[in-house]
Amino acid sequence: MPVTGFIHPAVFALIGLLSLACLAAAFYFFRRLRLIQDLPTSKIRGAFIGLTELSGTAESEQPLMSHLAGISCVCYKYTVREQWRRTVTETYTDAQGRSRTRTRTESGWSTVAGGTEKLPFFLKTIPG
Repeated sequence: MPVTGFIHPAVFALIGLLSLACLAAAFYFFRRLRLIQDLPTSKIRGAFIGLTELSGTAESEQPLMSHLAGISCVCYKYTVREQWRRTVTETYTDAQGRSRTRTRTESGWSTVAGGTEKLPFFLKTIPG
């Protein structure tokens, strides 16, 4: 007679490893968030090399026109994806040697179009 309510020790080990991986990921992303939040905003003239936050508007002599939104910008990236679904009928031979037919539905996403464009720009500070 089987024992009910018994959980294999490997399940506990797997849950423990998954918990540790989630904890490590949380620490990593929290540390990154703190790094971004703690960056001081610098003036353009006093910007240092490395991680620095600058504030202003990006301007260019001949700005781009974004592909999908049609707005003026200095950089854009777009991806157009299409969801598809199809029914597949296949014939196979079972263990007794009889020919069988089964139907299954497949689905997924396909990238139809995409692109990116960027150009050099000037950062204009906001007075104040």
